[in-house]
Amino acid sequence: MNCLRFNTWAVTLTFTQECGTLTSHIEIAADLDLEWTQPSNPGPTFISHNEDLRPSVIDLMFHQISDSARSRTNRDPDWKGPADHIPLTTSVILDSVIKGVTRRSITRGSDAEKAFINNLRTGVPAITVGTLNTPADIDRVAQALADVFSTVWDEHSKEVCITKHSQPWWDDECTSLLSQYKTEKLEESWLAFRRTVKAAKRKFFDSRIEDIALLNKCPWDLMEWVKQRKLPACEAI
Repeated sequence: MNCLRFNTWAVTLTFTQECGTLTSHIEIAADLDLEWTQPSNPGPTFISHNEDLRPSVIDLMFHQISDSARSRTNRDPDWKGPADHIPLTTSVILDSVIKGVTRRSITRGSDAEKAFINNLRTGVPAITVGTLNTPADIDRVAQALADVFSTVWDEHSKEVCITKHSQPWWDDECTSLLSQYKTEKLEESWLAFRRTVKAAKRKFFDSRIEDIALLNKCPWDLMEWVKQRKLPACEAI
């Protein structure tokens, strides 16, 4: 199990006199599957700069009921600084393995994409259409078409993990050379990896520029100053 420590200012809660009891707030939290986690070092969380006002507890920390027994909340007076609130910290328990977001994809311009298109060109015409006199006939052909696309897609696509570091220009050669560098730890391997990354970037962005210049032929659409602008409030009204 991994444990992450979050340092956060708890939200200041302001309540009217009619609903100002702690019990009612705890009941509301319970309806949301939350439970108040009392700090391990109880004490005030608000100390006013006005010395005439008493310190009070107006900052609360809540956890999911299923995790409240494992979670720990603390007051950290040393982090108060010039503020009038004492920050609360909590530790959130995480699983040892965090699954990333994955999806299946085919790299644009790759051999897999060419094979995917060629198989579709073969598979789609091979579908027996027959007569389309009833809704059942249409459903039969639509299902056959969907099956062809699904089969060919599963055959040529691969599962990739999406992270904040994912780059559209990254290819299999980049992955191979990076793995080689991690194994060898040689400067030559690193330089080869960097050259491959530079070439992959150039190839990707050259293809994007070509698409914009030759296919849609609207390069100026990428410029902010030619896009539709918001009207001034007086004209919009």
